[in-house]
Amino acid sequence: MISALLFFLMAAPGAFEPVEWLDSNRVKVSTEIIRKNSGRAHASAQIKLMRMAKKACKPIGGAVSDGTLRVDQLEKPDSKRTTLLLSEVYVCLPD
Repeated sequence: MISALLFFLMAAPGAFEPVEWLDSNRVKVSTEIIRKNSGRAHASAQIKLMRMAKKACKPIGGAVSDGTLRVDQLEKPDSKRTTLLLSEVYVCLPD
């Protein structure tokens, strides 16, 4: 079920890859912020990134941010609202 959902998100126009491995121990995680002016939405998105990285790095060990947090506009042709894409790079380190 989850793989079908990820496939759907990847096939959608303007879709992004939520977890992208940059090399064997670095992972870039991304999520959308729909309510761009909401402080709570930004905080929730950062927590989501942390959890996604922790899950991705679990087979290797722990996830540590390398300090690269990026915010970009995500263009969606079917939406009138501006959506932000929040991305962060994590290093997976053995426990």
